[in-house]
Amino acid sequence: MYKNYVFALLALCHVLISCNKAEIIPPPEEKVELICNFKGFIGNREINFIQNVNGYTCIPDIGYNDLPGKPGERKYYSDIKSATSSGSIRMGLGSLKFEKSQGNEPDLSTFNSYIFDEINFSYSKEAANGFEIRYTDELNQQWVSDPSSKNPQSILFIGTSVESDPIKDYCKFSALFNCWVYRTSTENGTIITDSLEIKDAQFKGWFSRTK
Repeated sequence: MYKNYVFALLALCHVLISCNKAEIIPPPEEKVELICNFKGFIGNREINFIQNVNGYTCIPDIGYNDLPGKPGERKYYSDIKSATSSGSIRMGLGSLKFEKSQGNEPDLSTFNSYIFDEINFSYSKEAANGFEIRYTDELNQQWVSDPSSKNPQSILFIGTSVESDPIKDYCKFSALFNCWVYRTSTENGTIITDSLEIKDAQFKGWFSRTK
């Protein structure tokens, strides 16, 4: 009887000690805070695309141009769009050239250098050497900036920062710009070019160094 009592007491102590062991919770991984939105006047209409409203978010992408015997080239895109709502706006930035010995993508140092020191602050066709703005309206018609436009156009980056988390490296930015965007169509065999003015625009988003 005494032995059974001792064994029962020891078992109870073991249970109590096990229950009181502190649970070890790993610290949360740091994540970069990513915020996007667009506001401005397009064709005299005020347009707002706001993150998490009507499904809008920023979707970064990368354009590749790798030719044998030449440095790699990357274009970076930041697209504020929605899977459920019509209308979007995309900014393209290019081209970052890098040695392929760095790997499939430019390393973080090269990416930093390009973002802060080597960006060509001018409009460029297909973002080949500067910026391109591409606006998609509610009818899914695309309007694109043109570096040869005779109308005034400007762009200014503010609040630019390169930040990293365990997943990716990001370039966060806000861009203030004014430009005209164009769309061509054919009617009765005649090519017609339409234009829209984008003014007092602010595009806040991010580029990603890798996909």
